[in-house]
Amino acid sequence: MTVTWSLSQLFSQAGHPPEVNADVERWRTLLHWAAQTPYYWRQSGMFAEAAVRDSVTAIRSELNSIKPVELDWFLKNAAKFRSGYTRLVAPQRCSSFWETKAKIALVRPWFRTEEPARSFPGPEPLSKTAKSINRFEPDVLVAPTGHLVRLVRTAVEPPRRALIAIQSPGMNMIREADRELLWQRFKVPLYQQLRGFQGELLATECDAQVGFHANEATAHWEVRRQMLLYTSFVDLRHPVLRLASGWSGDLETSRCGCGCLSLRIFPYERQRYNPQLAARGVA
Repeated sequence: MTVTWSLSQLFSQAGHPPEVNADVERWRTLLHWAAQTPYYWRQSGMFAEAAVRDSVTAIRSELNSIKPVELDWFLKNAAKFRSGYTRLVAPQRCSSFWETKAKIALVRPWFRTEEPARSFPGPEPLSKTAKSINRFEPDVLVAPTGHLVRLVRTAVEPPRRALIAIQSPGMNMIREADRELLWQRFKVPLYQQLRGFQGELLATECDAQVGFHANEATAHWEVRRQMLLYTSFVDLRHPVLRLASGWSGDLETSRCGCGCLSLRIFPYERQRYNPQLAARGVA
């Protein structure tokens, strides 16, 4: 497998410098690394044509023929998507969980976080983890949905400010019954976050808990046949275009009741759940 182009070569051949646009640059960088994977290298020419376009709309129009990648198939064949990108994704910022200064405890995360957030990765039983969390006395308690629900049955003390349920692709959205259970146990607000395999923040639940606000600097979202597809601009070690997220739903661009104008994601409540896919990173 040989990569036949680089961004600098393309613009040299085109006879003009690249436009300075953060959104366009994200797509160009993604296509550069995707072209180096065993899965996409035969489409390197198409990616090169797209990369020299000067708008996101023009780039995406060049990629209309790219087929979605099923989540289960991707996880079984992740090596086909391995690029030559070697830099580790930076630890997730504390502000991506809670905007103001707070003590944040993460239970069983599949990604790295910056200090002063503290991770409790296991493999000790959750009952023992609960004691460690209590000694830390967090303001915000973050965990994959399943672990958060199981913490109800432990001696963990309620955090001071909030609970945050995090989901990776393939995990189920939190059920209303579980939301009520967590409220009765902890008496603090609960919010959800959608995060990618490298921990990148894909979307955050609206404060009004009506859908999710997409982080458009991190990923591009599409919907096909009610399946939500995303393309991560962060996971350059495994670049995938139109990865099926495991979540079905709708997308809206109208102004949210909270005033936010970002793309909104409305996942359907009932979805399949595969515990083998839950809270899992891709190395």
